[in-house]
Amino acid sequence: MKYHSFALLLTTGSGAQQIRCLTIDGTGMFLCSIYVFV
Repeated sequence: MKYHSFALLLTTGSGAQQIRCLTIDGTGMFLCSIYVFV
């Protein structure tokens, strides 16, 4: 089973949010976690 992971970093006026996602090839499923930095 192959999977890909990626992270997005969003910066706002009050802080930053990082979204980490893991996708599994061939299933269409993905798992995401959101981390908030203040």
